Amino acid sequence: QVEFREECYVYFAVMRSPGDITTCGSVSPNYRDRCLEVFFDRTGPKSPDDCRGLFGNAYYDECVGYVNRKGNPIQMALSLVETSWTVLTSPDFVVWASVLVSVTIAGFIAYVVLKTKGKEKEV
Repeated sequence: QVEFREECYVYFAVMRSPGDITTCGSVSPNYRDRCLEVFFDRTGPKSPDDCRGLFGNAYYDECVGYVNRKGNPIQMALSLVETSWTVLTSPDFVVWASVLVSVTIAGFIAYVVLKTKGKEKEV
């Protein structure tokens, strides 16, 4: 529930004052990057030059990092791989995938057994 509250606060902060990036300073460290990401998505810096003077140079390095991630195809690919790896190795996904694989294997075995029994009756 705490995570949900923080995520909600991030969006609320952005909607309330979309031009004031300092709002991200009051978000817990776990969500500061997410808050900055939301701000940059809304303000849309396209190049490192766009980051100069933006928000009075607060979070300049983070802004340049955002621009590089969004604009650089190699960085975007790396970011996608990193996100995919995080999802694939998360405990929830591992459990879900294990159940899916088990059900699929059981279904296939049942199909083969039923198909085999059907052929025996034909003979």
